Amino acid sequence: MARRKPNSPGLEDIGAALDRVMAACDIPARLAVDPVSIVHRYPRPSDRELVGLMASAVAFGNVKAFRAKLEQALARLGPDVTGVADDDLDVFARLHGWKHRVYRGEDLARLLIGARRVQQT
Repeated sequence: MARRKPNSPGLEDIGAALDRVMAACDIPARLAVDPVSIVHRYPRPSDRELVGLMASAVAFGNVKAFRAKLEQALARLGPDVTGVADDDLDVFARLHGWKHRVYRGEDLARLLIGARRVQQT
């Protein structure tokens, strides 16, 4: 076990520092512009996992651009992402024509279908 340096911060110090940052931060305002806010719209944990994975996959470049593209994909899938992901052909049909940078609808469909299969194991 590594020994702590005499003047290095302990867990209490780190926790206090994080508490100060949170107290000074407008969390609702930050969350509103963060793509993670999209994930929090879904009440079911299985939907949150799938939407979070989709968001992380397309999260590069301009935030406004990928947020808009993620919203488009989710609008195509509807509110029951988990249910839709159980039907491979339906996922491909719904995401057909969707594109974001290097990703096409079929790429996102494969990611979603594969992740749903992992959830079911």
